Amino acid sequence: MNLGLVYAESIIFGFGLVSTILLMPLFIKIMKKSGIVGVDVHKREHPTVPEMGGIAIIIGLMISIVTAFFIIPEKAALLISFLATALITGIIVVVDDLKTLSAKMKPFLLLFAGLPILIMRTYDPFPVLPLVGPTRLTIVYLSSYP
Repeated sequence: MNLGLVYAESIIFGFGLVSTILLMPLFIKIMKKSGIVGVDVHKREHPTVPEMGGIAIIIGLMISIVTAFFIIPEKAALLISFLATALITGIIVVVDDLKTLSAKMKPFLLLFAGLPILIMRTYDPFPVLPLVGPTRLTIVYLSSYP
């Protein structure tokens, strides 16, 4: 086990976690003031709760990735493709929150979120899955390309 990598990953995770924890209450206030709330149908009282808290999570993820750029710059391509995928997904989810996308449109748009990973070739076509072992998913990756 590479202890230096464990420390680096802990620092990266810590930056993202702390920034998300600090940003979430701010985004809750902003969403409440902006009237971007929804009804929590899973509670008996059906209280209104702020929506789009995921923006704080995406910002925390961005902070983690920027931190990772400085700590492990040799992983830049992987980090860029991951960040681009997360941002595209986040944008689609925000659009869905503001203007409900159809049941067919959202999965179609989410196909484009995987494009950075495919274009930059930062995927592993032979992942090792727990309890299954080595697999070959090249055909799955290529068939998901629009």
